[in-house]
Amino acid sequence: MRGCIIDNKRVTVVIVTKDNKRITGGRMKNSKEHLDTRRAPLSYLEVQAAADAIIAEGLSPTVRTVYEKVGEFGSFATIGKMLNRWKAERPAKEAQEGERISQESADNLARDIQRAIDRRTADLRSDLLSVKKDYEELLDQAGELEEEHEKLKIQAADLSAKNSTLIDELGNAKSQADDAKEELKELRSLVENQRMELATARASQEMQKQKQAELENIISQKRDETEQALLRATSAERGEAVANAKKDAADVTIEKQEKHIEQHLLYTEQLQGRIDALQARVDLVTKEAASEAKDHAITLSKLNEQLHVEHKKNAELCSEIDHLKDTVTALKQAAKNKGAK
Repeated sequence: MRGCIIDNKRVTVVIVTKDNKRITGGRMKNSKEHLDTRRAPLSYLEVQAAADAIIAEGLSPTVRTVYEKVGEFGSFATIGKMLNRWKAERPAKEAQEGERISQESADNLARDIQRAIDRRTADLRSDLLSVKKDYEELLDQAGELEEEHEKLKIQAADLSAKNSTLIDELGNAKSQADDAKEELKELRSLVENQRMELATARASQEMQKQKQAELENIISQKRDETEQALLRATSAERGEAVANAKKDAADVTIEKQEKHIEQHLLYTEQLQGRIDALQARVDLVTKEAASEAKDHAITLSKLNEQLHVEHKKNAELCSEIDHLKDTVTALKQAAKNKGAK
């Protein structure tokens, strides 16, 4: 509310809203005095503040906008004079304000730079101490790595020698395995020949048995014929001398045939013994060959496994040596760079 006018009969109320619009109205009866509550004349400071506010809003101040900004108070002529004064004083004021701000900015910048320099100096000193400490530790680690590197070289040489020995042993084992294969091949050939001989002996035994059976049949027939002859001789009442002679002849024939049968039986037994011996020898050779081949296979497998393990260890050791070399080189380069700084 800007003010009110009071006379004997009425009170006129003037209200100014937030958007600087005036509302006049309202009456009050039975008033006995007149109060003039109008505001003081418009001042230059109000015009200056309004113009600055309009500039802050991104607009250009005019008499109309300033008039509205101060609440539609004052005359356009008065506002125009004050606005021209503001425009005339503004460049100098802006220059002074710029100088003040520039000086403050320069002082603040100088302080910020000094603080940054101090912090950076402290950080560099701390980094230098840390680098020196790290450099000393790296030197100690480099010495330890050099010693470990020398030890690993010795181990690598030992492993290389062992590897060469294992390669030679593997070569010998392969050669022995090849020899064993050839020997096994010969043994198999021998076994096959002995099996053929055994088959031949068995066939011969069967023939001997057949011959023995034929001889037994012949002997049986001769005995029957002799008995029939004796019967015929008895029935014919031949002379005793003739009968005895025939009987002796028959007995001699039978005895010869029995001896022949005994010889065949003895030969058959000998042949069976030879067959049994050949079979036992075949079984023994086969068993020995299988056992020897198995032993050679086991030995060759163990040597291959051992060689594989040694190759793996050798590869791991070479990789570790290369890694240590790279680490030592990097440490030396880092120490060199830090020393140059």
